[in-house]
Amino acid sequence: MTNSSVYGIWKHKMLDRGSSTVTYPRTLVRRLRSRGLMELGAEGTVIFGAQGVVDVHRANLRQVRDEAVATGRVSANDVDLALQTLEDPKLVATLSMLISAWGRKRA
Repeated sequence: MTNSSVYGIWKHKMLDRGSSTVTYPRTLVRRLRSRGLMELGAEGTVIFGAQGVVDVHRANLRQVRDEAVATGRVSANDVDLALQTLEDPKLVATLSMLISAWGRKRA
């Protein structure tokens, strides 16, 4: 089992919980406009390699560990290996894009 398999299961768990989708950010400006807002904007940021990124991945893997193993698609050892990979100081980890959107109410 590869680390990508472990992270794939984590990604599916996040999608199942509605926490992460690839299409939702594309709808933000339209959703704000439909609520009567104007002067709309949005931007995204991807964070690479900061220690906080590794900490987030570590916390996420620990949080979904039991559920991921219960799927039978990965073993506890697979998750342990993924967590061990996060200890490599040469690792350049990233977070999913963080999206901010804004608008103003009409006067």
